[in-house]
Amino acid sequence: MLNNVSGKIHSGSFPVQHRTGMTAPQAESNSEPSLPTDRLSTQPQLDSKEFKMLLDPSKFKHVPKALDKLRDKVSEAAEETGRKLETPKKEEVRTQDIIFLDTEDHALKDQGYILRYRDIHGGSKDDNLTLKFRDNDAQKVAGANVDAAEGLAAKPKFELDETFQDTETSVFSKSNKVKVPHLPATTVENMTEYFPHLGELGLAPDTKLKKMHGGDIVEERYLVGNVKVGKHETAPAYLTLWYDDAHQETPAVAEFSFAHGVHDTASGVDQTSEEMMRSLHDNAPKWLSH
Repeated sequence: MLNNVSGKIHSGSFPVQHRTGMTAPQAESNSEPSLPTDRLSTQPQLDSKEFKMLLDPSKFKHVPKALDKLRDKVSEAAEETGRKLETPKKEEVRTQDIIFLDTEDHALKDQGYILRYRDIHGGSKDDNLTLKFRDNDAQKVAGANVDAAEGLAAKPKFELDETFQDTETSVFSKSNKVKVPHLPATTVENMTEYFPHLGELGLAPDTKLKKMHGGDIVEERYLVGNVKVGKHETAPAYLTLWYDDAHQETPAVAEFSFAHGVHDTASGVDQTSEEMMRSLHDNAPKWLSH
């Protein structure tokens, strides 16, 4: 949940749809809101839902101790909603450098697109380039072109992100990622070799894409545990910390999240996930980012 703007990273989000009945602050938007999330049956088929909560970064100066406390809070919220958090037998953390790319005047962001490169530490061969489109209109997002170039193994993902802060917000996203051995040359023409639609956004082929947020962002992702969301389904829950640089002791942004497939209303799975996040919100106010 990082804003794709120049300067240092900070908490925030792209256009959001505020849930029915909530009093919402002003939010940047590319279009009129689509139908409320409780009427998603009339919307294009989603692949998954992700549930998120921004946390107070100052709590995570000493990560191991804070992570244990967070697990306790999440476990309590899971139990209150009839679920269980299965904690990992050993700590799992993935560290990676993230680079957001855009034009000097944010032409990609202004059209709803995010272009992101991930360099995963530890000699991983999973470094990747991702193109994402975000908006609060489900139909618009479903129709967005994030296709990878022919011959590249990639499949678009259509997701609903629900964020639980002082107000509950939701935004649709469609993304696609391709594996790359390194960051490609950062011009529009070079990037169209991976995502051809970037060449159809009205930008000259030689347009330079610069690093946003002042350069590389360091991301650490910790496995909080696995939330049992159904008889045969568990959802990994993560704590993600973002740092302006590798020497920063306290993260700039902290987020708790988990995701799972979309279920029919009768199953109650999606609704219980929302209730679990509300329980976490209500029982851990001092942990929230405001």
